[in-house]
Amino acid sequence: MNLGMSIAVYATISKELGLPLRFPGSDKAYKALYQVTSAEILAKATVWAGQSDAAKDEIFNITNGDYFRWQYLWPRIAEMFEMDIADPAPIYP
Repeated sequence: MNLGMSIAVYATISKELGLPLRFPGSDKAYKALYQVTSAEILAKATVWAGQSDAAKDEIFNITNGDYFRWQYLWPRIAEMFEMDIADPAPIYP
């Protein structure tokens, strides 16, 4: 799943409403360390797992070693959309 499109839609709606870009989660999630992977590595791992007997009935966590924290990325996203940011605001159902 790619969050890029969802974040872009969220930012666009927030901007249209005149709102600052708020991270839609807790402060703890905003500051947590996350691992990510590229679509290419994930695709290769998926093909391998689907074709390899060694992967049968196993669970894998695929990552390429890239790390980030939203607290550093979120302001850059806001800057791309020419928006102010504000403190995180959890959105619950």
